[in-house]
Amino acid sequence: MSAPVPRLTLTLPELAEALHVDRRTVYRLIATGELPVPVIRVGRSPRVRVADLEAHLEQLAEAAREAGSSRRRSA
Repeated sequence: MSAPVPRLTLTLPELAEALHVDRRTVYRLIATGELPVPVIRVGRSPRVRVADLEAHLEQLAEAAREAGSSRRRSA
C-alpha cells in the first residue's frame, strides 16, 4: 500500500483554518504584506504552497527566539 501524498498547497480558507484565524484575516494579511507568501492561482482558486508557509513560520519563530535571547542578555 502506498503512503498518502502530502498536501503541497492550501486554499486560503484552509490556510485560515490552519492558522486559526478568520478567512477575511488571511486575505487582509496577504494584501497588506503581513503574510508575505506567494499566492498561486490554480484555475480561479488562490492557493499558498505549504513549503512557503512553513518557511515564513520558521522565520517568525527564529526572530522570536533571537528577540528573547537578546532581551535576556541585556537584562
